[in-house]
Amino acid sequence: MDTTNQWPALMARPLESEPHDVEPPAIVADRVGKARGARRPPLSRLSFRVAQGEIVGLIGPLGAGKSTLLRLAATLTVPDSGRLYVLGHDAHTHAMLARRSLGYMSQSGGLDPILTGEEQVRLAGRLRGLGRMAARRRADELLALVDLGALAGYRAGLYPLAARKRLSLACALAAHPRLLLLDDPTGDLPARERQLIWTALRHVRAEERTTIVVATHHLEEAESVCERVGILDAGRLIALGSPSELQAQVSGATVSLHLAAGSDTATAAYLIERLSGVRSVWTRPDRLEAQVTSVHTLPSMIRLLEEHEITVRQALVSKPSLDQVFFRHTGRTIRDAQLPHVVGTGAPDPC
Repeated sequence: MDTTNQWPALMARPLESEPHDVEPPAIVADRVGKARGARRPPLSRLSFRVAQGEIVGLIGPLGAGKSTLLRLAATLTVPDSGRLYVLGHDAHTHAMLARRSLGYMSQSGGLDPILTGEEQVRLAGRLRGLGRMAARRRADELLALVDLGALAGYRAGLYPLAARKRLSLACALAAHPRLLLLDDPTGDLPARERQLIWTALRHVRAEERTTIVVATHHLEEAESVCERVGILDAGRLIALGSPSELQAQVSGATVSLHLAAGSDTATAAYLIERLSGVRSVWTRPDRLEAQVTSVHTLPSMIRLLEEHEITVRQALVSKPSLDQVFFRHTGRTIRDAQLPHVVGTGAPDPC
């Protein structure tokens, strides 16, 4: 290999502990920066590494930089500073080499509404170098995988949202990518449709050892599916680790109090947050969520609410959520961070 195109040794594992022919990481970012316009903070000195075969999730509020980071990794734009290596290739100077082995699915999907589902996937494979028959076989395989065989002959413009998402995924997988970059592939989908997509992703990861980097707004997906999760806020990577490692940063436990219908959650939160042992409280339409130092705080919480004639229908204790990890680092929840007055003036930009 040309030594000018090797990934930075400082970001790789110690070479003396590995064979000399070890494959490069899927992604290595070394102090990467990227401007994003006047209304959004730039990506700032991002440094991280994704090993081949991993599933890595990216979470954070709107405007955090998830989409920009994926576009950089897809070589659709170049860093303003730092170095970015994709599958061992410099994403700036050797972008075409990197693109040969990656698949990318944007939020919009990039489908042609005139072409049929089968034509879309076949074209995606042909554009990435598959022969005519190989592209046809791959299209049949992927359309079956994403449960679109019955719609294969229909124009994509007639597909419902969930089907368009699955078709976009099939197109991204058309050329057997070693690295798959997905920008919110399950956004706005019901639970069953999200499960179809994740079933397909688990299959290609197991059968083809595909590395997957996925930006998602569904924190439970990141927690249950991803081996590591990166948390972004205002262009900064504020935490990166396995879900359990991130949750270990928040001591104590999370208590969810489901209140009786018609209960005043604001009053309940006001009462609870003044108890000893309660660190923070979040209000939801039908419940309260509190971060506590110990589960032994729970009886005092229920007793206090009942003294004020607020009935607790159900109380659940769980480990801290990824949203609470975000709160630990920023002092606000991801939901709060997405409000216009937090991320900028006017409606937040989805990235």
